Amino acid sequence: MKQKKSFIVLAALALSATAFYSCTQTDNPAPYVAPPVVDPFDEGNMVKNGSCEGTNVANFFANDYIDGVKEGTTSARIVEDPADPTNHCIIVTSNDNPSADWDSQFFVTIDEPLGVGDEVKFSMRVKADKPAVASSQAHALPGQYLIYYMVGDVNFTEEWTDVEWTGKIDGSQAGMQTIAFNLSQNPKEATNYYFDNIRFEMIKKAPIPTWKNLVVNGDCEGTDVTCLVGKDGDDGGNFITKIVDGAGVDGSRAVVVTSHAGAAQGWDTQFFVTVDHVFQQGEQFLFKMKYRADDAASASTQAHTTPGNYKHWDMVGTVNFTTDWQTFEKRGSISSEQAGISTIAFNLNDNKDLATKFYFDDIEFCVEELVEQ
Repeated sequence: MKQKKSFIVLAALALSATAFYSCTQTDNPAPYVAPPVVDPFDEGNMVKNGSCEGTNVANFFANDYIDGVKEGTTSARIVEDPADPTNHCIIVTSNDNPSADWDSQFFVTIDEPLGVGDEVKFSMRVKADKPAVASSQAHALPGQYLIYYMVGDVNFTEEWTDVEWTGKIDGSQAGMQTIAFNLSQNPKEATNYYFDNIRFEMIKKAPIPTWKNLVVNGDCEGTDVTCLVGKDGDDGGNFITKIVDGAGVDGSRAVVVTSHAGAAQGWDTQFFVTVDHVFQQGEQFLFKMKYRADDAASASTQAHTTPGNYKHWDMVGTVNFTTDWQTFEKRGSISSEQAGISTIAFNLNDNKDLATKFYFDDIEFCVEELVEQ
């Protein structure tokens, strides 16, 4: 049963507070104002006035029938409990001979949409003027249907009974803010339905996916080249990273790698982005960089474990260079062929007879992480 509030006690406190002042005092103290009554039932409840003892119906809507006439989706009605005038509850009236189970509905809505993986608990008390069954649906806002299931079927008797459901929001329910109860399902005749002590609680908010950048000195403004490895075509295959002042975006610093004419293979000249993380199959990644070249060129990419240790022929696809700075972005999921890699290799001598300079700046290689809320 819901907790009753003692307004008599509050009134007594108010009178006792003002009794300390006599009518002859001249400082005109402000009269005591009793604090607003806080219903303990609302604590932790995403539904306002879930006890139905106030007048707020911001979270309750209904497709109601008054004297057999459909009212449309309106705010739900709070009334005295017919069996207990000291108790208040919501009443929704269904119709005779409905054309669909959802002709009459009761909606419980919350202020923010729920996401996949959110774990929630819903509970309420229910009764009806005759035995009845109502199915439930997930809606965005009332009437904006998402999926046919939410908290299961609700069984009504002529006495108050408790309903409780706990579960996680799935992909079909994502974005839901509303539970809809179909009150024209069974029986197919006009019936009064009553709802009370309605609670919708968040048990655990689903973790938020975020991107963790694994590249050290990706903006090239420092000297650390742990994650940035260059192999010029004319350096005999040596790994020598060259970060050059003024070569980057807007005059900043950038990695510069030089290809050579007459290359035997596309990988004679390469740039590697390598990180301290071994990617596993199914992990989500994001790769971003700004890039250009002194001449138009294209470069294929490979997945390597470490620079020069080949794993798979494709990593982020083909990159097309122009003489203007561009932004490259690739999101994806690590495949079985790429599993175990830590490095992206760019083959800068795919144009085997082209000797030119390639520029790389603002480089990010990110893995998706879930952060608890």
